[in-house]
Order: sequence, then structure tokens, then C-alpha cells
Amino acid sequence: MCSSDLDCSLLPALTVSEANPGLVHELWRLLELLPYTARYRCYGVLASKMDENLSPELAMAKALTTDATKRMLRRLSKDNTKQYGRHLGKISHSNPGTVFETILSQVQGYDNMIVPIVDMLKYASPMSYDVLSYVVLAQLATPSKDRLKQDGLNVSLWMQSLSSFCGNLYKKYPSIELVGLLQYIANTLKSGQSLQLLLLRDLVTKMSGIEVLEDISHEQLLAQAGGETLRNVVTDLLGIGKNTKRSSTRLKDSLVKHGLVMPLFLLIAQQRSACAYTTDTPHLKMLGELYDRCQETLDQFQAFIGSQLTAAEHAELLPTDRKSTRLNSSHQYDLV
Repeated sequence: MCSSDLDCSLLPALTVSEANPGLVHELWRLLELLPYTARYRCYGVLASKMDENLSPELAMAKALTTDATKRMLRRLSKDNTKQYGRHLGKISHSNPGTVFETILSQVQGYDNMIVPIVDMLKYASPMSYDVLSYVVLAQLATPSKDRLKQDGLNVSLWMQSLSSFCGNLYKKYPSIELVGLLQYIANTLKSGQSLQLLLLRDLVTKMSGIEVLEDISHEQLLAQAGGETLRNVVTDLLGIGKNTKRSSTRLKDSLVKHGLVMPLFLLIAQQRSACAYTTDTPHLKMLGELYDRCQETLDQFQAFIGSQLTAAEHAELLPTDRKSTRLNSSHQYDLV
């Protein structure tokens, strides 16, 4: 079985079939054997076929699924997430890509829907979670979207909402693979897109409870200057790190397993130095904010890694020569 069989036969056949959990489960048993890059490429090929209307059957399936998803979202509230979560699980079995494209368009326009929608995803299948990860990356990588508002100073609402959605999503559902999003952040930082630090910032904040320190009080500053015991006491009193032990461990394991700890450290530090000399930012104030954001994210990432790794484990990850600091470009992938 090759990926072309999935692109041309199995995934399109699933899209035009009735909701069948058993069929989805068997197909996922095959898909999960592939690396995430191959799976995402299959989802991208199917999405391209549906967007280009190459098949009347696929076009009809997309239209019907989009209509059903919009009707569900119009009735969704924080009080009925369980009811509509079960309904979402059913309609996302056969055509998860279309369902999640519609849902993310709602998330990007209305940030107050983030928490209900994340709660509603409780009954989704493992394959649906995987497709959702791809759709999130596809939305983030869309070149036609402006990352800044018209004033050129503030990050666009759609990007803020999508970044917050990612933090809530990956914290709540441990079965969703993190490597795709982490590698995307590394790739975009490598290409000089400093605004993507917002993704890493929200991810670390939600999954570890370690927040970026902005406008802190004198007492909080003194607590940060103390030892680990004092910092832990302050964290417990403020309730910052509540219910984040599992998610923070999962984030750390994913970073270590795929060798992204040191590359992210280097990339964030490079962005801090490079943003001052960029010509793409039209306003001087934005340059200052970018520099501050890089420094704050670097401090936050350092605090997270320091809380998860011992000194010996941290030392093992440090590069020993110039060759080992080079980022592995083979991890980059095309979303289509």
C-alpha cells in the first residue's frame, strides 16, 4: 500500500461514504503507520481535489458536510457541548477535513467560541484529531492572510484566536500529535517569521502554566529571584500550574524526542537579534514590540525547559560542535 492509493482511492471513498466508525478505525490503523509528513500530504491532496471540484461526488459531499456543520455551530453554546460533541463525532467520521475547516473559520472570527468548540471535540476519533492538526497548520500557513492588522502594529484577530485555540486543544487532548505544530514553528522561525512566536508562547502557557511575565508586581519579581522552592510556592498560591503536569510532560517529551529543544532556543535568540535589522516591519514601534516578544518568549521557554529537565539532561542537549547546531531541513514539508 502506497500513499497514492490513499490519495486516489481510500480517502476519497471514505469522504463519499456514510458515517462508519469501524471503517474509519481500520483506515486509521493503516494511516498511523505512516510518518506525519506523509499523512498530511494525503490530507492535502484530498483537500485540493475537493476545492478544485474535480469530482461531482466529492463536491456534493463537501457541500452537505459544510451545511451540517454550520447548522450545528449556530446552535452551539457552553451548555450543550456534550450533545453537539456527539453529533460532531458522527459527521466528522467520513469528511473530517471539511468539518474542521468550517469550525476553524468560526474560531478565527469569534474567539469566545474557542472553549466550547474545544470541549465539543471530546468525541472525535483519532483520525479526526490527526486531520484537525493538518487543517490547523494549513490555516496558519495560508499565504493570503495578513498576520498584522491594518494599523501594522497588532497581530490579526484570526491569528490570535487560532493560536489560543491550539494551546487549549493540545493541552486538553493528549492523543493529538504535537510534532507537526512544533516543526512548523521551527520552520517558520528559520525563515524569519517572528510573529509565529505567538504560537509557541500560547502553547507553553497553556500546556505548562508558565506565563510570560508582563507588568509583574514587586512581590512576583522577588519570587522569581528566589530559588525553586519559592517559585513553586508562588505558583501554587496563584494557581498558575494547576492541572498542567501531564500536558507539560508531553510537550517536553515531544521536544526532546524530535530534537527541537536546542533548535528552538537558537531560533528564538536569532529572531531577537535579526528583527532589529528587518525591513519588512513598517513601524518602529512594531520593531520594539517584536524584540520584547522574542525576549519574553525566550525567558518563558527557558523557564519551561528548566522546570522539566535536570541540569545533566539539559547539558546533554547542548551542541558540542558547529555541525550539530545546524537545523535539519529534512523535517520541512509541503502542506499540499
